[in-house]
Amino acid sequence: MDIITIDTRRLSLFDMTRFQSVISAERAKKAINYRRDEDRRTCICAEGALRIYLGKKLGIDPAALEIKIAPSGKPYLPGEGNAVPQFNYSHSGPFVLIGVDPARGIGVDIEQMKKAPFDICRKFCTPAEREYVGEDSARFFEVWTLKEAYLKATGEGLPGGLLSVEFTFQDGKPVCSDKNTVCRTIREAEYIAASVLLTGS
Repeated sequence: MDIITIDTRRLSLFDMTRFQSVISAERAKKAINYRRDEDRRTCICAEGALRIYLGKKLGIDPAALEIKIAPSGKPYLPGEGNAVPQFNYSHSGPFVLIGVDPARGIGVDIEQMKKAPFDICRKFCTPAEREYVGEDSARFFEVWTLKEAYLKATGEGLPGGLLSVEFTFQDGKPVCSDKNTVCRTIREAEYIAASVLLTGS
């Protein structure tokens, strides 16, 4: 499993031009629709950096990669078997987070730690998660990013799935109710990110 974190504020014009040259027409159109330059940059960087990484791994022109989107919203490469890498990406503010594994399902999520929507916590978190969160915004985003990353890894998507998994913490480390996972959280300035890898055993 490889986790790549990119601060788009540190990217050169050359980097951004390279990323923009390999993204899909759909992604380029999505980027244009963002009103803030920061959001456009992270949108372009997320797919562009992923394509360049996958292109190097597979020996394929990054622009030629056929990235499809499942009904759940999960991006994937067509094909079957262990030769097809699994990946996921997320972006928030200036940060881009990319997760890639050679064969196993992976999900990532990154969020800015701001005032937590505790009403959402009460509705979509389990009693144990609510007890852990309390009124602590940072803890809310720990749990929330883990849940999103898990549902991205499984391909379930958010609707109806948030209560299907529970995250508790032992010695500050996340533990998933699905024992066939490896999960962790990452903090970068005022942002928190999570990754979940499906081990399948």
